[in-house]
Amino acid sequence: MVQLLSNSGLITNFDECVQAVREREASMSTGMQHGIAIPHGKTDGVKSLAVAIGLKKEGVEFNALDGQDSKIFIMTISPKNAAGPHIQFLSSISAIMNKPGFTEELLNCASEAEVKELLVQAGKESSKEKTL
Repeated sequence: MVQLLSNSGLITNFDECVQAVREREASMSTGMQHGIAIPHGKTDGVKSLAVAIGLKKEGVEFNALDGQDSKIFIMTISPKNAAGPHIQFLSSISAIMNKPGFTEELLNCASEAEVKELLVQAGKESSKEKTL
């Protein structure tokens, strides 16, 4: 997933980004529940928050809290000095992923564009709910 970010020009130091995600994962698995994993790290190897999304319908063992395989991977890497956006993103994506039926809908997306549209729409809906 770090390679995806590198290919997109979103990171400045590939090795630092890989190391940051691996170090965070070594401290405690980011495999959550319901097939979701949110690997993340903080490093000066990026200039701003960068996100990569991976879907694996068959699932991957990721030491998740519920013992189930992870199917949805949302990786974020942030600069060390940008705690606010990093924490806000993790909170927002967790809220979106916990909506009933959302993970199934995401796994049924047929293209990158569908994934992006679904997440953008869910983010807009989540923002509206917070302002009510």
